[in-house]
Amino acid sequence: MEMAFKTWTQVEEYLKTSRTLIIPIGFTEPHGPTGLIGTYFLTALDISNMVGLKTNRLVAPSLNYGIVNHQNSL
Repeated sequence: MEMAFKTWTQVEEYLKTSRTLIIPIGFTEPHGPTGLIGTYFLTALDISNMVGLKTNRLVAPSLNYGIVNHQNSL
């Protein structure tokens, strides 16, 4: 259950019975000329959604933070 596709009233109802949110965390980085920039946060979001479906938990929007040391020159 992705929170981004719920209304605030639906989230409010959910929070009356559960205080658990799954928060996917990934970051953006270039993966060469053919790789997706969103590889890491998209993977985290997909895994979180699968867990959310199996556990009936709400999945918050992903936090796209991180440091890629080997690409500091970009």
